[in-house]
Amino acid sequence: MELKKYELAKIIVFHGGFLPESFTSQPVQQALIQSFCQNHNKAIECLCEATATHPEPSMFVILGKLQMKAKKTKDAVRSFKKAMKLLMTSAKILPNTFEAAEMYYLTGLCYLEQKNLLQAGINSVEYIRLCRMQLRQDKCIRDFNRALALCPSHFQAYMSCAAYYGSKGRYSKAILNCNEAIKILPNRNLYMENGHEAGYKQVQKDFLRAIHLNPKCIKARICLGYNLETLGKLQRAWRQFTVAICIDPKCRAAYDGRTSVCLQMGETFAAFQDTNALTTSAPLLTNQGVINELMGYLPCAMKDYQQAISVDTNYALAYFNAIHYSTMTRRMKKISC
Repeated sequence: MELKKYELAKIIVFHGGFLPESFTSQPVQQALIQSFCQNHNKAIECLCEATATHPEPSMFVILGKLQMKAKKTKDAVRSFKKAMKLLMTSAKILPNTFEAAEMYYLTGLCYLEQKNLLQAGINSVEYIRLCRMQLRQDKCIRDFNRALALCPSHFQAYMSCAAYYGSKGRYSKAILNCNEAIKILPNRNLYMENGHEAGYKQVQKDFLRAIHLNPKCIKARICLGYNLETLGKLQRAWRQFTVAICIDPKCRAAYDGRTSVCLQMGETFAAFQDTNALTTSAPLLTNQGVINELMGYLPCAMKDYQQAISVDTNYALAYFNAIHYSTMTRRMKKISC
């Protein structure tokens, strides 16, 4: 498995190689082996027999997951409901545990998969992706909300709620759920681009909605600008970066984006102007001077060093480069004479 030789691993597991008899004799292990070998029906049979003799919540959850893998979502819902019934206390209330939250969450996924099958007839592969799902059934949101009531730190449940409310046009609630998800995983990238045009267009809709809610949102405009640039819509991207600069004339990211777009459109002078607008700190001016010096634009290099000194009189490197430039030019004059 670690060498990514999956076919070889499948053969070894299928024939029971390197597995002790006590391991393969357990119903759960047998079911997992059959599932790994893509024999989903046999795996489900093994666990159905196990649940008949040992009706435990964990067994029904595993059975439900295998049924989801085999695309038998209706059977999976029944398995999860049986697990919930076994977990319920005498007061007909589920305990506040992660296991109970997971059951509601998986049940919500099953309802969602059934909805997709009814509308588009799309067969999902082994895992159900949640990033761009159109959640239309009320049963889904009820299950996700119950999951959050039991486990308030369930990231995917918050993202599912956000997708549902977004599809219904209830953007305020969608944003609130996204904010809660960001609190749980602040370093997670919530703008999911899957590398093809359809994905970029879907992300573009999200940025447009954000701008509609707050036209002065610079981050949304910059993200939309880069999105349009990726799709080759350079003029529209240029407009978004320009609006961002009008909102905040010191926004470096907006200048960077517009510079890139100008270069792609062949507007070299405009790109150079944006670069100059960015070059306001002593280190950047000094670096620009070094570049000009290496390219042979010596007068421009000296101007950059002098401007860096005027911006920050304590920046030693600018003084050093200016002195070095003066020394080199004097030596060159003496040699030429």
